[in-house]
Amino acid sequence: MLFIGDELPSDFAELETAGNGTDSGSTGLIPLARCCCERKATQELAHPGFVPAAIVMSAAEVCADSPLMRHLQQYQLRGGLVIVRLRAEDLVVPADDTLQLVPDILVFDDTLTARQVPFGAFTARRTLYGPWMTGKLSTFHSTTFQPNTVSTRHLLRCLPNLAPGLYRRVQPELDLLLRDHQVLRRTFGELFSPSLLRVICAAGFVEHDVTVHGHYVSTGTRRLFDGIGGVACSLRGHNPEAWPDELRGLADGCIRSELGLRLRALTGLPRYVPAVSGAGAIEAALRMALTVQFPRTHVIIMRG
Repeated sequence: MLFIGDELPSDFAELETAGNGTDSGSTGLIPLARCCCERKATQELAHPGFVPAAIVMSAAEVCADSPLMRHLQQYQLRGGLVIVRLRAEDLVVPADDTLQLVPDILVFDDTLTARQVPFGAFTARRTLYGPWMTGKLSTFHSTTFQPNTVSTRHLLRCLPNLAPGLYRRVQPELDLLLRDHQVLRRTFGELFSPSLLRVICAAGFVEHDVTVHGHYVSTGTRRLFDGIGGVACSLRGHNPEAWPDELRGLADGCIRSELGLRLRALTGLPRYVPAVSGAGAIEAALRMALTVQFPRTHVIIMRG
């Protein structure tokens, strides 16, 4: 994987892998990443045999008229993928329909939520994304691509200020989704997950507003017990109300003890609280902070 620039972007995770590991390198699931300036990338792409798994660049670089753009078009014809990072400031750049280079994947970061809440999203060519929307692969969406209500709603709050012109263009479509349930259902199936839509319809969750309290999901007059918290993840957070009791009820096995020892060696902290995700960990930390500092009602969070 080739990054156009002097160094990896600060908001990208850098994964260190052993050179002899089966999960990394040219034959593994994790491609090796390196950075390359635009001039060097242009020179390397001039060779037909140079086809990295993907080339990552910024939206500003795509808008520039340079020899690199012409070589990237040939690179795409040879089967390469162009991934473009799009930040909030790129939304105000007027769209140019004359651009010859069309990215294969667009990646959006948390500048779209003013870095006030975590956010990440992507869109891709139909030829790339289509296979994930058919057959057994379409069930993959239920957890991996599950939307986060807090992040999504905050994005809609920030969008009018970040890109007022774009927001005015999409607002009629957003308003229609709120008013017309059939349009909402069709859009969900087309853009998110057709298989999950079928499950929602079969379970009877399509005609009423859905609310969540504790482990129970209510729709209309029905009240269902959510054994795995899947629906609740999107609506109220990741941890059940009785999470301390559930943790105390777990047996003290060797895995928990070993994990505690390893975390203590790394952090110097003698205790840990399990969480199913980063959002769940933050939620648990806030609850504990407010509990131990009662009656204080504010928590200051500093970016790490």
